[in-house]
Parts: sequence; C-alpha cells; structure tokens
Amino acid sequence: MDTDEVLRRFRHERQILASLEHPYVARILDGGTTPNGRPFFVMERVEGQPIDAYCRSHDLDVKARLQLFLKVCEAVSYAHRALVVHRDLKPSNILVTDGEVPKLLDFGVAKLLDPGAEPGLTATLHGMGPLTPEYASPEQVRGMPVTTATDVYALGAILYELLTGSRAQKVDTCTPAEIDRVVCEMQPPRPSSVVRGLDNDLDNIVMMAMRKERERRYPSTYQFAADIQRHLEGLPVIARQDSFTYRAGKFVRRHRLSIAAAVVVFGSLIGGVAVSLHQARQAVAARRLAEAQRQTADRERARAEAEALVARTEEDRSARRLTQMVELADRTLYDVHSAIEKLPGSTDARRQIVATTLEFLENLSRDAGADDRLRLVLSAAYMKVADVQGFPTRANLGDSQGALANYRKSAGLVEPLLAKEPHRAEYLLQWVDVQTRLAQLLLSLSLGQSQEATGLGRLALPAAQKLVRLCPSKPDCRQREADLYDALVLTLRDRDPAAALGYSNQQIHSLQEILKEFPDNNAIALDLATAYSQAAVIHNRRGELRDAVDFYRRAIELREQAIRRNPADVGTRRSAMITYGNLTGTLGSPFYANLGDTAGAQENYTKALAIAREFARADTDNQLAQYDLANALIFTASLDLPKEQ
Repeated sequence: MDTDEVLRRFRHERQILASLEHPYVARILDGGTTPNGRPFFVMERVEGQPIDAYCRSHDLDVKARLQLFLKVCEAVSYAHRALVVHRDLKPSNILVTDGEVPKLLDFGVAKLLDPGAEPGLTATLHGMGPLTPEYASPEQVRGMPVTTATDVYALGAILYELLTGSRAQKVDTCTPAEIDRVVCEMQPPRPSSVVRGLDNDLDNIVMMAMRKERERRYPSTYQFAADIQRHLEGLPVIARQDSFTYRAGKFVRRHRLSIAAAVVVFGSLIGGVAVSLHQARQAVAARRLAEAQRQTADRERARAEAEALVARTEEDRSARRLTQMVELADRTLYDVHSAIEKLPGSTDARRQIVATTLEFLENLSRDAGADDRLRLVLSAAYMKVADVQGFPTRANLGDSQGALANYRKSAGLVEPLLAKEPHRAEYLLQWVDVQTRLAQLLLSLSLGQSQEATGLGRLALPAAQKLVRLCPSKPDCRQREADLYDALVLTLRDRDPAAALGYSNQQIHSLQEILKEFPDNNAIALDLATAYSQAAVIHNRRGELRDAVDFYRRAIELREQAIRRNPADVGTRRSAMITYGNLTGTLGSPFYANLGDTAGAQENYTKALAIAREFARADTDNQLAQYDLANALIFTASLDLPKEQ
C-alpha cells in the first residue's frame, strides 16, 4: 500500500475530496502526512448500507427508490460542476444512512477535468483504466477519453439494478475480450422485461442513460435527473418519442379527477337536453368557459416550461463551454502543437493552431468571471500561446509583441488567485513561469528593457524559492528557481558581468543538485547544458578563454547525449549548433579573441554548418533557419581568410 501508484492515487483522492462540499458527498475532515512520510486523511464516518442493499432491506417501492436515486444524481451533478468525473460509480460507493441520506464515496479513480492534473493519474493498462466492469461505459473499456457522459452511463446501470434487482451488464469472466463484448456490444434487456409492471417511461429513461454511443445519452446528469422527476410528476419524458397519443395519455393520467368531472358534466348535459333546453344552453356556456380557462392554464404552463428550458440552457451552456475549452487546449495547442513543434517544416501548421486557439480563448475569457479554476486554466493557455508566438529560446513564429501581450494577460489572470491563496503551489508555479518568460522576452526585444527584465526576475525569485520548500520532491517546483537564475544571468551579463557570474554559479549548482536526484530527467540535463553555455559566455567576456572553453565542452557533452536519445529533437540540435559555433569562436575564429586553435575551430564549425543546412532545407519558410545557415556559412568561411603576416 506504499507503492508510488497507490500513494499518487491516494493524494489524488484527497485533493478531490478537499474540493467537494455537498450534503450527499462524504466530507474530508482533516489531512496531512505521517512522520514516516505516508499521506493520510480523515473522513466523516458514514453509518449506512450500499444503496441496493438499503432499498431491499427497507422494501422501498419504485417511487421511493427513484426519489432516493435523485439525491445521488444531485451529488454527481455537483461533482461535475466542480470539474470532477467519478469514473467508478456503483452501489457499493453509495452508502445510505438510516435517515435516507445517500453519501457518495471513493473518488480514488476520479478524473479532474483540469488539464493541469497529473497525467499519470489517468494512465491506462492495455487500453482500460481502473474500472468496475458491471458499471463501466464503453469508452472506459476501450480507453477513450472519459467525460461526464461516463458517469451518466454508470448511473443508468445503478438505476437499472435498483428497479430490477439484477445487473444490466453481467460479466462472467473478467477477461478484456469478455468485458469488451458485454459492455460495448450487448444491449441489456429492458427493465420491464425483467420485472413486470414497470412503466415504459422508466425503460426509456434507463436505456437512454445506457446508450453505447455517449453522444446519444443524456447530455448531463442534471437532464437525466430532470427526466426522472418528470416521470414522477406524470409529465412527458424526453427519453420517449413524442406523439399525440402519448401526451394525451399522460394528460389523462394527470387529470383523472378533472376528466371524470367532465364526463359527469357531459352526462348531465345529455340528461338536461331531455329535461330542459334552457339547462342545456347553460351547460354549453359552462363548458366553453372551462375550455377557455384550460387554454389559459396551458399557455401559462407552456410559458413556465419555456422559462425553465432557458435556465437549463444557460447552465448547460456554461458547462459545455468549459468542456470545449479543455478539449480545445488538449487537442490543439497542447497535444497537436507539442507533437509537431520539434519537427522540421511545421511553421505554417503551428501558426494556424495559434490563430484558432487565440480566437477561442478571447471568447471564453469574457465568461471567466470569478471562477478560479477557469481563470487558472486560461492563464496557462495564454502562456502556451505566447510561447508559440515568440518565446525567444524555442522555435517560435516571431510575433514578439503578440507574445508580450499574451504573457501579460496570463499574469493578470493568475495574480488575483495568488492574492487569495499565496501558498498554493499551482498558483505559484504559474505566476513564476509567466514572470520568467516575460523577463526573457523583454530582454530579447533589445529595446532598453533589460532593467525591467531584471526587476521581474528578482521580484519572482522569493516565490520560486518558496516553491522549493512547498514541494521539494517535484522537479517542476525545484527547477523554477534555476529558471529565474537563468533569466537574471541573461539580463545582467552585458551590464554587470560579475553579478551575472554569481547568478550563473547559483543556477549551475541548483541544476546539478536536481539532476543528482532525477538523473533520467532529460529536460533538467538540457537546462544544465544551457547554464554551462551561459557561464562560458560570461567567462569569455571577462577574458577567461580557457574557462569558457571548459564550460562550452560540458554543454556540448550534455546536448550530444540528448541528441543520441532523440535525434528528431529540433530544439536540442539547434542549441548544439549554436554551442559548436560559440566554442569555435573561442578556439580560433578571427572575429573574436581566441586561443589560436584553428583545427579545433574548423572541426566544430563543420558540425554547426551541417545542422544549419539540414534545417534550412527542411523548412524554407522558417526565417530563423535561413538566418542560422547564413551565419554558419559566414563564420565557416572566415577560417579561410588569409592570416596577417
């Protein structure tokens, strides 16, 4: 019970439970870590039975079971509004107290709809994540993305069992093939074919919730519950095809007394015709008045239903836009762009991805309001867009002003969150990342903005150091301090080389310590290579050429190791190309103070030129690649200039 996987899921459940506060969700009362480092949390004790056992032991009728089930739907709908999908709903995870209060338990396999959530918590095994086959949806079994429709499916299976006493999905052997066949291909029998006397509407409600195609299920738990409520009130349900006969039948059952009275009145009218024509005319007049009143009542009811529909539409619109935003970020900017940014020839595709993403984010940000979770996600999205537009140390689209504007939008979204919760790690991480990128971008613009860049770096440094204390076991938290040292080195190396060298030594020491703890982390190794290169530049400017050569060679060694692990990594290969060129300049380039090692210079310029030619051929629209090639040609040719006599 102390494996990394179990502890990670334990912490994940604790995080989810701490964010949920609802009378039908088991509350978390306390949490922390034991002296030996194991996490724990204290939950309220629930004295109750699983919902199916409770219904049997209390001999609840169909109406009482439906009313109890509506409370469960309310709890699940609340979790969905908090961007949490349970993913393992089943009777044993729903306890009911003696006061008929359900309590939703066990969020251990729940998935947060937040794209910043830890990816490992949604890892799959042979296409399936953690699930209970009897209540799992087809998309869970086949390893497809999990949404709120997954919980709707599981709720349908639970309602099926509450109504019939048997499971909708009966899995004899828990092999992947058997689970796939039962869950994805077999339709469960209609509840009324299992238990006689069930209303056809209940058949349709349950079968709509358990449709194999998730787009054909109820769009939300709220609408599922609303259909059950309509059934309880004798109103038409959306799960049944509309028809005059169906609606008329519902009307008759709702208005039995009124219709019986009308029959009596009609009989009286017939008798009245025989007794008195005068009485007949009075009866006709009374009937017309009743019809007018009925029509007025129908109009009022239609207006009320229309207003309720508008309210539900607005609620659905908000939830839908959140979902769309998350899916857009995952499937376009995050997934697609991350997949192609290191491939040659991808500039046009990346530019189109950025344009589409920005258009959507602008629309969505108008509705962010006071929703903290949405503001954090938007902040991360704007930062990602700015990276692609113009982050100076990565392949970008050259739109520095656009990047500057979007970095500032990102900072403006996360700063109010940090003001409310200054010790929350995810807020600190986001804010430090934005400040670091702003400092590096301002420095790259060469508009006298190095003072502002230095100020930003020093302002963010205490927050980065706080992250090291808050989450020392996470590389991301540890690395932010080193990133800021890097930004400060860049802003100070031209104005104050001595101060820059001090920050450079702190950066190198920090990264070396992190790499000792995480030796397989390729990103940290590459950051250390960059730190070595920066130190070499400073030593060069101080005239310490042999120290500069030593640091350049350390940087090259780390980058060549990374290239051997991933030859298609364009960013690392370009960094290696630049370092070859810088080392050559110090060894023997006639343009710089050098050590006179012409042979060593020629060897390294040849390596740099080979990479530049490859990049320029692969993407003729990439202006940076063309510039790199021109630069490499000039410096290579300089080695053949005649030597002064």
